[in-house]
Amino acid sequence: MTLDVTFRGMEATPALQEHIEERFDHALRHLVGGLPKTRVVVGHEDTGYLTTVELNAGRVHLNAKGHAADLYDAINLAADRLARQLDDQHAKRAHHR
Repeated sequence: MTLDVTFRGMEATPALQEHIEERFDHALRHLVGGLPKTRVVVGHEDTGYLTTVELNAGRVHLNAKGHAADLYDAINLAADRLARQLDDQHAKRAHHR
């Protein structure tokens, strides 16, 4: 798994980097087949924090966004949305077998 994390308009801290890696590792552990390339962009906006995730793994291309006033909530929201999309993809593939 390749996890590329970019911070826009803010400083990257080791604790924040570790939290992002933990959350997306947890969300992506269900993905089987192909090594996913995941890009996470975390940025600060006027209304709060925005986390954008792009996942590319073979034929699967998913995008998820999380927007919240708290940085960690924005990261968790994006990770949860990505996990839900992955579960839906997994269910779709299992149904077609």
